Amino acid sequence: MLLVLLAATAASDSAAAKAPVAPPPQPPQRRQVRWMVDAGQAKQGVQPWATHVASQGAITGLVGCCGRFHIDPNGTWFDEWPESKYPLSNWNFTHSLGLTMHFVFTIDQPALINQTALLAIPKAVAAAVASNFTGYALDYETAPAGGWGSAAFQAETDGLLVFVTVFLPGFLLVVN
Repeated sequence: MLLVLLAATAASDSAAAKAPVAPPPQPPQRRQVRWMVDAGQAKQGVQPWATHVASQGAITGLVGCCGRFHIDPNGTWFDEWPESKYPLSNWNFTHSLGLTMHFVFTIDQPALINQTALLAIPKAVAAAVASNFTGYALDYETAPAGGWGSAAFQAETDGLLVFVTVFLPGFLLVVN
């Protein structure tokens, strides 16, 4: 079967060389540039800078990093920072600038493998809605204990795919 597909591809490539065809028109793409900033510095340093660069059309959103939100091995959603010291409402200035606002979150590896990370979704969504920010950026750095081809790595990858399929449509995904 593979040889037939390769032969068909070669034949169609040679036919295409004889009769050039313009590629189909592509719909216009909206450029999206999100700048990663210190999530603890909303009012102190980020707001004046973001106001300036947004007025220049240089960015379309901000990503607040790092360490604020987390999913533990049991699938519990945590806001690690005290709201009294770092209120999420400090980021509401992004709305008047027309910027999206995402916050970085992390997931413990066991929560992906056993898929308990799915338990955190309602609380995570409720936090975003209540605080009126756009969503989350998942920062997940994998280090497979058994190697890249191991069963443990496959289980981790499967869990990550299930999680992002259920949770992240419309959210930003960053996987290192």
